[in-house]
Amino acid sequence: MRGHVKATTSAQPANRSVLVLLGAESSGKSALFRGFTGQAAGDESNFRGSTVVCRNHVASLFPGVQIVDTPGLQAGNDSVTTRLALAALDEGDVVGLVIRATSPADDLKLLVATLGSRLQQLRTFVICTFADHATDGLNEWLHGAKVVLGVPVSLVDARRIGPTNAASLQEAMASANRPQPLNESEIRAFDHAPKRHFQERLRRKLAFPPITFALIALTFLLPVYAAYCLAEVLSPVLDESILTPLKTALAPWSQRHDWLGAVFIGDYGILTLGAYSFLWAFPVVLFLGVAMALTDEIGIRDHLCRSLDPFMRRFGLSGRDLGPVLGGFGCNVVAVLQSRSCARENRSACVTLVAFGSSCSYQLGANLSVFSAAGKPYLFLPMVASVFFSGLLHTYWRRGRARPAAHRIVLASPPTLLQWPTFRGMWWRVKTVCRQFLFSAMPVFVVLCLISALMAHAGILDRLSALSAPVLQTLFGLPADVAPALLFSVVRKDGLLLLNHSQGSAAAALTTGSLFLTVFMASTLTPCLVTMATVGKELGFATALRITWQQLATALLASLSISLLLRALVYLV
Repeated sequence: MRGHVKATTSAQPANRSVLVLLGAESSGKSALFRGFTGQAAGDESNFRGSTVVCRNHVASLFPGVQIVDTPGLQAGNDSVTTRLALAALDEGDVVGLVIRATSPADDLKLLVATLGSRLQQLRTFVICTFADHATDGLNEWLHGAKVVLGVPVSLVDARRIGPTNAASLQEAMASANRPQPLNESEIRAFDHAPKRHFQERLRRKLAFPPITFALIALTFLLPVYAAYCLAEVLSPVLDESILTPLKTALAPWSQRHDWLGAVFIGDYGILTLGAYSFLWAFPVVLFLGVAMALTDEIGIRDHLCRSLDPFMRRFGLSGRDLGPVLGGFGCNVVAVLQSRSCARENRSACVTLVAFGSSCSYQLGANLSVFSAAGKPYLFLPMVASVFFSGLLHTYWRRGRARPAAHRIVLASPPTLLQWPTFRGMWWRVKTVCRQFLFSAMPVFVVLCLISALMAHAGILDRLSALSAPVLQTLFGLPADVAPALLFSVVRKDGLLLLNHSQGSAAAALTTGSLFLTVFMASTLTPCLVTMATVGKELGFATALRITWQQLATALLASLSISLLLRALVYLV
């Protein structure tokens, strides 16, 4: 396969046939890919634009067949993912046109319009997914489509591929042929498809903005509150049963090897600071991962984004661009990749908002940890809201209102099907989130603890704090002790957890205003290095540098404004 298709297996025999799955967003292509191959397709889930690369793997159900999963097509959009999907057709022997049982006419018309005359050059068959949501009259409509197109049509439940429907699909694939040319009247005939009225009624209710904002708030606030309650219960246990006995046992050893003692049980120690920060950060990541997996599996995120499309257009984005932004609250890097599904003219603005306003789960855990250590957890919600709305204003300042074309794309694309979540899909998503935290985020944080401990032991942090004191105190009214947390937050947003050193006494020593301003600055000064590198790979390093310095300028201006406001309040009081 060429570079635009990401291979998940080693090189395959030249005589193996290649089946390319092509369809609208959220039509079930990735579910079919998992069913055919037994392989997880990546970061995809049941929300619009979650597939951002082409993937291929040998089909365990179809001997001698290699399956290619493509990103979803969008109505009237020249996105990166749309171009990838169409380019993958050059590598296929057979094309499976994937449509949904709940919107077969919309999906099929989108495919016919997108492919145009190219459709008659491809060996094709049609796969209608979500058979469990089929309505009366669907089989007759599919038979009519089969007659008009002149290609085989199969109805399946993509999430439950078994031997029976696998055999039906294999037979349809073997009988695939080039579709007949279609005239306008034949294309209009596709409109006479059965509707699923329950879905339509539910979509109208979800389009009510207060319900939309309430659902988004519940998605993030309930998991964070649950994590806070759990950490509150376990924190004394950790301190009394583990950390205190551990420090007592290692005290003689640390006196003989003072630098090793600083590294492991000092103020910035791997065991002390690391364990305390893990306790507060991991539950947030876990519970937020469960909540986001639930909304993704249900497919509700697309409907929330559609509902807020008019609001987002005021800030230079469309409703579909909100999908990656909400995904950024899980992981900014994944959100930048998901921005491939945005319209080309909107992608840079979407990434700008993700980098500034989407507080990733690690950042949320760090914020909650620091505020809790200081005895001020009530600052968490205002902080998340301040960062997000500052990001919106920053995006508007840099971009202005969205183009009308972006709005038309949102309304023209068929909405995501709402469905019950499956345990398999939930487990796969949550397992991926936990693995990323344990094997990617925590090792980096341990390295930050190691570097911080060695710098503190050598007196470097004290000198750094002294050098930054004039700027921090004069411009922002902050003590010099916050300098290390601000510095390491540029590397990773959970570098803010360095404020938890000395078992949280450093954070507790800050006034409410100083604590809020410190966390705001650490959250917004720049994207973390990994996010910056990802933006550079996706949009070019010149664009990454531009987004970074623009964010730095806005964050400094916003921080200065907050500092002046806090000083004015103190003066008035």
